[in-house]
Amino acid sequence: MSIRFSILTLAALLLINCSKDGTTPDTPPTAPEEKWDENLVVGGIVQASSFQQGQNPEYLVDGQTFESPNYFGSLNTSEHAGVQHEEWVIVSLNTAQRINEVRLYPKAADLNDGFPVDFRIEISDESDYLLDTGGGIKKATSLLCGNEPFLIHNVDILSNVDLKKLYDTHVQTNPLATLLVSQRNTSRYLLFNKENRLCGWRNHETGEVKSYYPYFDPDQHNEYAFSGIHVLSPKILELMEEWTGKFSIINFYLAICAKTDIRAYMADNLKLLDIGKPETLAAAEEWLRQNI
Repeated sequence: MSIRFSILTLAALLLINCSKDGTTPDTPPTAPEEKWDENLVVGGIVQASSFQQGQNPEYLVDGQTFESPNYFGSLNTSEHAGVQHEEWVIVSLNTAQRINEVRLYPKAADLNDGFPVDFRIEISDESDYLLDTGGGIKKATSLLCGNEPFLIHNVDILSNVDLKKLYDTHVQTNPLATLLVSQRNTSRYLLFNKENRLCGWRNHETGEVKSYYPYFDPDQHNEYAFSGIHVLSPKILELMEEWTGKFSIINFYLAICAKTDIRAYMADNLKLLDIGKPETLAAAEEWLRQNI
């Protein structure tokens, strides 16, 4: 689930799951997986159209409100100085939950000090049927279309990658998609040529190879493991028009890579941790203590 809205400066964003009448229920709901009166946005993946140095969008999802001196602020360029204009923030939540309340906290008591005069909230909801990454991106087309590239980040991955550097590299090189990859050991690899363009895929356990290139030789390509973190240009959405329902983003990439430019990005000293399993959470906590 993701949320997009126009904004200028905020101390925090809270998404609260409450009962239908807006109050916290006296008894828990029957479904054990539901969480009540909880800020669902904490720890979410956030990206913004711009931000001031030291006023990072991550401050929107740290769970802090007025007691924290940190706040998010969009970049005031000379083009927009003193002019009402639109900025946006996209937050990808860690869970699929019903949202009953949205709270926006100003950075100061003075609401004229950068608080948005108007805003729009849009939600892409897959709670009824999970669409995989490819289908989820297509479903969120109305949130992602425009002129700016957007970041896709698996919620069960921790990394030390510089996301701004990854994003800036994509903007400078201008491929259709930039995929963060590494040389870690796995059974399935994406295959790239010498120009770091995606050409195919190989599963070493089964021996299966996928590629839309004729006379493709996987042994003549570099094998990289995909991280689940990538930057996409909005024009990629046009190529998804014939794809429907649930589909893998990797299968989509493989189907279009022979006629488009999909690049690998290697980060220096990259560290990745999969936190999609309960047994990895303790390792994740230790990793965070050492790296943040």
